Amino acid sequence: MVVVVIAVSSVFITDGVKDLRLEMFNKIIGA
Repeated sequence: MVVVVIAVSSVFITDGVKDLRLEMFNKIIGA
C-alpha cells in the first residue's frame, strides 16, 4: 500500500495536486 502511495506521489508532483495527494494519503493511513 505504501509503495502505491509513493508511486502515485511521484506522478502527481504538481503543486496543485500536492494538497489533494496529502489529503488522500491521510485518508489512506487513517490520520
